Amino acid sequence: MTITQLNQTVYEKTENRFFLTRYCSAIKSITKEKGWTTGILSTCAMTGAKIYGLAFSYFCMEGSARSVIDVINDDQFLVRLRPLGDAAGWTALALFSALTITTLSSRFIKEGEYLRLKSIFQKWILKNKEEIEKTEEMPRMIYNEMSKHLDKVSSQCFFPKNLASLQTTVLTLFCDVREERENSVLYKDKILEATYEKIRKNLENQSSATQYFSRLYDGLKSIKKHGGYSRLTGSIIKGIALPIIFFSGAFLSFVGEIGLGKEIFFDRNELTDIGHFGEWPFNATEMIGIAYFLHKWCILNEGDFARTRGTYKNALRSLQDENVLIQSRLCKVANRELNDLAIRCHYFKLPSDYELTISPSTLT
Repeated sequence: MTITQLNQTVYEKTENRFFLTRYCSAIKSITKEKGWTTGILSTCAMTGAKIYGLAFSYFCMEGSARSVIDVINDDQFLVRLRPLGDAAGWTALALFSALTITTLSSRFIKEGEYLRLKSIFQKWILKNKEEIEKTEEMPRMIYNEMSKHLDKVSSQCFFPKNLASLQTTVLTLFCDVREERENSVLYKDKILEATYEKIRKNLENQSSATQYFSRLYDGLKSIKKHGGYSRLTGSIIKGIALPIIFFSGAFLSFVGEIGLGKEIFFDRNELTDIGHFGEWPFNATEMIGIAYFLHKWCILNEGDFARTRGTYKNALRSLQDENVLIQSRLCKVANRELNDLAIRCHYFKLPSDYELTISPSTLT
């Protein structure tokens, strides 16, 4: 019954609320946990994205309407139908913009709710402390359930969360709980708490913007190591050359917007082309997004994968004097995180090529 109450409480504090309430709560949580600077910048970024999308969606829809009017007024056989293609494309862009803004808002909300979950868990534990302490199994069950909640929400956030961070967050709620069963997950994780914290700090530092060039170098180094110069050349083309081309195209779209804006709003010529005034910024945004995705997918993620594996490998080596059960638990967490990261990499990886294992003498 207690687990059901926990799930119901989380649902009532997150999903079972109005969208605007959840959005404001997310802003409050991000500001509280990350500081005023991060809170203000993230809020301004989301607000700016919405204004950007809505403004240019309006221009696209106006262009669609003017295209339909042109079709009605034009008396040329078949040729009069040409503007319908523009109308359909611009309408699709406006709808795509609405879907994108909704998705971004949802992930922004999940980012705030991830930060709020710890507070929700703390209050729930204090409220149900007596019932939790009635049975020996209850703390373990609650620990596992809270870990699942954090894992689920973190997968829907703006930024990925490493498993060490997740485990550290949940363990802080159980610092006063005594666990005697050596084969329980809670017992193993309490012993590994300091190790998790060290891994969390290392991974967050390694994935920061200040480590960009190191991540880039490690990514290229890992690609060459496992695929040779042919794979390295392909990664440079897809991960560096193509993004530069896409960024150049985005720049040209914004430059063209200046000339088109003068023609439409000042000279009042070709008013139907206002649809292009809304379309080109979307094209620029798409090209920037694709460039970022290619660069991250083909190179940076490869470097992050290699760095994460190295961090967990070093952590496991430091535990060689520990019980095998403790080593196995960290090894399981490491392989789970590596499996998640492998999916985000450009090049396919067999689990047998990267999964860590425990042996009596060495760690492979």
